[in-house]
Amino acid sequence: MACIPQVAVTRSTFDDDLYEYIPLDSVQIVHSDNGYVNSASFENWFKTIFIPELHRRREKYNYHDKAVVIMDGLKAHENLLDNIDAEAEKIVFHFLVARMSDQTQPLDIGLFGIMKRYEQNYTRIQDLSQ
Repeated sequence: MACIPQVAVTRSTFDDDLYEYIPLDSVQIVHSDNGYVNSASFENWFKTIFIPELHRRREKYNYHDKAVVIMDGLKAHENLLDNIDAEAEKIVFHFLVARMSDQTQPLDIGLFGIMKRYEQNYTRIQDLSQ
């Protein structure tokens, strides 16, 4: 599932002119001192962007069973587990093994690519049937 991304920046202010190039609703921009996503910003993104999008898609596709969320071992990802009711949200978290990104990148092409094509085809069929 693709969601609006979060971008962490070091600047605490930025020019509104930025939104002439990037629509306001196409990205979540957050400030962190080092320019990296941290636990608070990731939790904010997860609760305000990911969970509502998950709910929307569950309704759209009439799917109300478990969802698997695959994440790397970023500490911000791990810290999220303390602040999300995974059982109530019907989410199963799966963490990739550390230092294995070179071996998991094929997921983008293979597994995730296939899933995206399936979703696009399913969406087209749903649109045609309405």
